[in-house]
Amino acid sequence: MTVWPDTDVPTLTRVWMGDLTWSAALEAESLRLTGDRPSCRALPAWTPPPAR
Repeated sequence: MTVWPDTDVPTLTRVWMGDLTWSAALEAESLRLTGDRPSCRALPAWTPPPAR
């Protein structure tokens, strides 16, 4: 499985920190995922929840 995210550092940081959801970033077109559909859909589950 391989997924390539196409985004800028601030967007990826906001997603990683939990300030922006994967779906919101994708809808705003500030994040694009390239790869097979099952892997792209699974990517949000691969990232840890933000430590708050």
